[in-house]
Amino acid sequence: MRIFKQLGFLTVVLGAAALAACGGGGDDSGPEPVTYSGNTSQATITESNAQPVSEQAFGSGGPAGSFAIASVTGGSDDGEGSALLGMATTLRAAIGNIDPATAALPTAAPVSESGTVSGSCGGTMSFSISGDDVTGQFAGSISFANFCEGDGTVNGSASFSGSFDQASGFGTFSLTFAHLTFSGGGESVTMTGSIAFSDMGGSERVSMTMDYRDNVTGKTFRVVSYTLVITDLGGEEQVSVSGRFYHHDYGYVDLSTPVPLMIRLFDEYPYAGQLLVEGANSAVRVTFMDTIPPSFTLEVDTDGDGTWDSQGTCNWDADCAIDPIAPPAPV
Repeated sequence: MRIFKQLGFLTVVLGAAALAACGGGGDDSGPEPVTYSGNTSQATITESNAQPVSEQAFGSGGPAGSFAIASVTGGSDDGEGSALLGMATTLRAAIGNIDPATAALPTAAPVSESGTVSGSCGGTMSFSISGDDVTGQFAGSISFANFCEGDGTVNGSASFSGSFDQASGFGTFSLTFAHLTFSGGGESVTMTGSIAFSDMGGSERVSMTMDYRDNVTGKTFRVVSYTLVITDLGGEEQVSVSGRFYHHDYGYVDLSTPVPLMIRLFDEYPYAGQLLVEGANSAVRVTFMDTIPPSFTLEVDTDGDGTWDSQGTCNWDADCAIDPIAPPAPV
């Protein structure tokens, strides 16, 4: 049963995620999976769209909030930002209830457990999990029926599988969603996809490919091989980002972090680091700053020549002016 006792790893992993989930899994007889229906061309970044493209690429489509980053690092709990952050919090609480370690099952052999758990504010979660203490392999499924924790309610189903190294304590975990919906804080998001994790002791790698829909606006978004490498530095975390993000209106951009992002635990936004967002012969560089309120600078290359043509300093959730950079004075 040791594998089950160590599946607190699931709690960490899902809390890091529930960001997401191309994929399948779950209940095939349920609602239709979400399919991205937005612009599939490579985005052209301009002075007018640099802010919304970069903010939502950073937030992976959340309403200007840091869906991917904040969810991984703990995030703000004030309801600001992304419904997917609320999803992470709710799923973390849900998975924390899957604790078959107390079952009177034999050790060093395949074991299984199932059960139903009530949410703290209503609804239920049903789960089934099986694992092998010898091989470290495990798999299971989860079904949510108006499962409520905190300010969030989850409906739908998911399946998961993974492995756990009994000697090192490190493991891998993959999760698939056919159709999972979170509602809370005035937001509603439905997701279809897959997410994979590897825990390496001090660092964690999270990679996801998914389509998801903002049920308020009806717009869809997509992430492909959206990968985060998170290193715990004690009181803060260092996060590297790579992958592709599809914006419903503008198309896709590719992401990287020339300077890793630094995020204090329970903060919603980074206080240092750079995010590079590259489009068709164009790019925008986001440099995060340690200010109150949190702010960042945008530098825009509109013609792909490697020179920043315009820049602006912005606060989150507020429009900012991006002005041309004056050429250097002649010597």
